[in-house]
Amino acid sequence: MESLQSEFSEKAFIVIGVNVDSFPKDGRKLINDLGLTHLIASDSGWTLAKKMRLEGIPASLLIDKNGKIHTNLPKLNENNYDKIVSRIGMELIQ
Repeated sequence: MESLQSEFSEKAFIVIGVNVDSFPKDGRKLINDLGLTHLIASDSGWTLAKKMRLEGIPASLLIDKNGKIHTNLPKLNENNYDKIVSRIGMELIQ
């Protein structure tokens, strides 16, 4: 996610992580330990996750500036990073 934010930092694109840990303090510790810099919100009650109809985590959604969900991306890793970057370019960045 850090790489995606960096790659598209000059575009109208923002990565927002959502911590669904039951103990938000534990999630914040991990975030700090990993040195993550992108925005991260807390959803310990799964309110947002339920509203977005997420069936599990991790989940990555492309949401445009109007709130429309374009796609649910596969788990981001080094094997599919280029494919995901391409989808972001095609679906959101114009």
